[in-house]
Parts: sequence; C-alpha cells; structure tokens
Amino acid sequence: MCFNMSIVKEIEAIQNEFRAEFAQHPILTEKVLTMYNASGFEHPEWPVICKGSPKTIHMLHWGLIPHWVKDSASAGEIRNKTLNARGETLGKLPSFRYSFPGKACLIIAEGFFEPHHYRKTSYPFYIYRSDGRMISLGGIYADWTHPESGEIHRSFSIITVPSIGLIDRIHNRKHRMPLIIPEQERAQWLNPNQTGSPCLSMIRSREPEFLTAHPVPRSLYAKKTDTNIPENRKLYHHAIEEIDSLAG
Repeated sequence: MCFNMSIVKEIEAIQNEFRAEFAQHPILTEKVLTMYNASGFEHPEWPVICKGSPKTIHMLHWGLIPHWVKDSASAGEIRNKTLNARGETLGKLPSFRYSFPGKACLIIAEGFFEPHHYRKTSYPFYIYRSDGRMISLGGIYADWTHPESGEIHRSFSIITVPSIGLIDRIHNRKHRMPLIIPEQERAQWLNPNQTGSPCLSMIRSREPEFLTAHPVPRSLYAKKTDTNIPENRKLYHHAIEEIDSLAG
C-alpha cells in the first residue's frame, strides 16, 4: 500500500524533467513545491499528468471519487477507501473500472513511505531515487461533479502491485508497492491509443535499480500534529539491527 508521499522540488525542475507545464493553480505561487510528508488520508492536491494530456501537470486530490457518487457525504467516505487501487482488480471494482485504461495517469513524486513491521511496531522507511531524480507512479483518475455547486472535482488513486526486492523486504506485512512507470514507458502509459491488453501488461511489479531507502522517525505517523516537516524525511537510526540493515 502507499499512503504517504513526498516531493520537495522547484516547479521548474519538475516541468523540465517531465517536459510538461503546470496548469494555473493557487498552490503554485511559490517557486518550490514543498511536501515533505503528505498523508493520503488528508487528501492533498498532488502533481499528476493525465492520459491524453502529456504536456500539462494538474494538481489533483488524492483519493478517487467515482463519477457515480451521488452526494458530498458519500464522496467524503469513499475517498478514504480509494487512495490505492489494486492492479489485479482494476477492471472488477465499481470504484475503478470506469477509470482504466481510459483515465490512466502519472503521479509525480520524489519518494514515498512504507512501513516495516518489527515486534508489533511499525517503522517507516522513505523510498526514493539515489540519483535525486523523480519517480513516476502509475495511477487512475476520475471526474466527479458536485451535486450542489456543479463544480468538477478531479481526483486520483495510486495503482499498487505485489512488492519485490528492497520494497518487499521493507513492506513485510502487506507486501504491496506502488506501480512504478519507468522513464522510457511514461509516454506509452499516457498515450490515449494505448488500451486493453497492452495497457494491462504494463501493470506489473518492477523495482528499478536506482531505488534506495532509509528509516525515518516514527513521528511520520503522529496524529493531531503537523508531520509535513523536513525531519520526517531524514535518516533516523532506531538502534535496531533489523531496521537499520534494511537501508538501501
């Protein structure tokens, strides 16, 4: 599963790497997008490139709201359950089957967090590229129309697959990881003509060699406090051999 992500990058650097421009949005008044730790359960707006529009980066809410949801209360409830979408059941569940493959998307991140369970306690790890570049995660999105205001609300879900390699050793209870789309396949994933079996074949477990990880403070999961701070992304030694030995 993937419920926490991070990105601390200059807007210009993001645009240059993905060869796309941000659409106008209030959050972009600053030159740097600063989210050390964003929890999906707070439904933050996040940089996403939607299928068919590879040159535009939009800020979408994390937590997919299907188009068929009838009211605000139901929308608020379902988005806590759609932060992730299992790749194996995309075409079966009502929440997701209308979004794939026609509404696939790339989720731009610098890294993400996964827990390692040791003696009934969770120890979070930050997983990122060792070369400092960004990661593109495979996802799906949906457009929901607010019944009262008529406003269109676009939101997304991260596709997950069985974990492998370093991520599997870290995420030792759920054994899941976000779908990683390699740089050379980004254009293919966003191609509107890419449908059916070819698109499904891209949903598989892949762990690029450039990924690394390190343990971070357990304060990452603290409640009723601001966890979007630099300290929650920094290397933290728990003085537990099993935890410290998992660093990439």
